[in-house]
Amino acid sequence: MALPMSSEDKAQRTSNDGPGKPPIPRKGSLKPDSAPMEANLMTSAAPDPDGSSRTGSLTTFYNGACPVCGAEIRHYKRVSRKQDLGLIWCDISRDRFILSRLGLEHDDVKRRLHVIDGDGCIHVGVDAFVALWSAMPRYKWLARALRRPTIHRAAAWLYDRVLAPLLFAWNKRRERRLAANLARQS
Repeated sequence: MALPMSSEDKAQRTSNDGPGKPPIPRKGSLKPDSAPMEANLMTSAAPDPDGSSRTGSLTTFYNGACPVCGAEIRHYKRVSRKQDLGLIWCDISRDRFILSRLGLEHDDVKRRLHVIDGDGCIHVGVDAFVALWSAMPRYKWLARALRRPTIHRAAAWLYDRVLAPLLFAWNKRRERRLAANLARQS
């Protein structure tokens, strides 16, 4: 589901040239491709049996302050640990600054799941779930089902237009209530 990249783009992406870096290809994003890349954050090089290194790890950005999101990700983390999948998890409620370094908006990531694959491509929403589930043997069947065009369109519509907005609004109200309670207690 990731956008293809030329080897030249990949070479530029991992350099620390600063402003000359190409944008991160995004899949399922509502915003244009404009984020700079920090390759060492999104990928981990793991040695192949022949001694060469490969990238392949996923970094999942999630809102751990959301009870629903947190519970789901805790489940995925347990599965990942048991199967030693080497997935990387970033709770944006604890580390807001990482998003600005990647050119991502905090509310965008709170609203929809974001995953960065080993090639540095950002997957958003349903495409993020497909990328994550593809890396987890127990969920590969679900990723394959979501790749079917009709199912993908329906799932993306449901997630983007119903589930994600409702969950985001509920969590915003919850945050406001918690802040008001803290203010009253002070």
